[in-house]
Amino acid sequence: CVVDDSQSGETANGRLDIGETVELCIPIYNTGNAKAMYGFAFVESLNDNIIINSPRSQVTPYVGPDGSAMVKISVTVNPELQGIALVEFKLCWIAGAYKVEKNYQLLIGERIEDWDSGDFSMNPWNTNTSRSWFITNENAYEGVYAARSAQIGNNQTSSLKISLQVTQSDTLSFYYFVSSEYGGYWGMYDYLAFYINDVEKDAWDGEVNWTKASYAVSPGNYTFEWRYIKDYMSSGGQDMAMLDYIKLPAEVESK
Repeated sequence: CVVDDSQSGETANGRLDIGETVELCIPIYNTGNAKAMYGFAFVESLNDNIIINSPRSQVTPYVGPDGSAMVKISVTVNPELQGIALVEFKLCWIAGAYKVEKNYQLLIGERIEDWDSGDFSMNPWNTNTSRSWFITNENAYEGVYAARSAQIGNNQTSSLKISLQVTQSDTLSFYYFVSSEYGGYWGMYDYLAFYINDVEKDAWDGEVNWTKASYAVSPGNYTFEWRYIKDYMSSGGQDMAMLDYIKLPAEVESK
């Protein structure tokens, strides 16, 4: 299912947002060897988070073998929702003796951490370390504030992490800034590393202006961690890393 919110103009992001009217584009595939004539598609909302504006039933005149058709449904997201919610709906398609039913789930809204509260209180960040990250109003990517690694010495690490129970397939993304000693051919000396469940996914060193990184996550329990790590000698640049505008995966249960 694809969310077409192109009519929203500059706010279009391919996602469902509170109060927004969009078109849900749902493909139907004929994987058999026979023609599917005059299919009848029926869409039913399974909760109160969306209002179906277009007719709940649509006709797909002809879908040939290995062919496809598109059912387009206009919906409005409940404007009274707050925070992140889950849309659930069912598509039933009948063509003669053939019948297909499928349930869909889509997220409404995004969980953004930009530290514009001026502290770490908006999400369950673990900053209980002697070399914890701190909030700064210098050189933020977005808004006023960003998170910055602690001032540390050689052979030390400054860590920022968060543990979440992800309930829907989603994406974690963030913007990072690094100014550190560059290792080049010899590897990394002082650098920012990103971990998922203690497995290093990426690392960056040298002079890196604000850059976006994204990672797909499936349902499960996760600890996401950012470490600014220094080796045994020397420093370079501003000797730090920064994070901003983190889109955290959703923790939304189906009701």
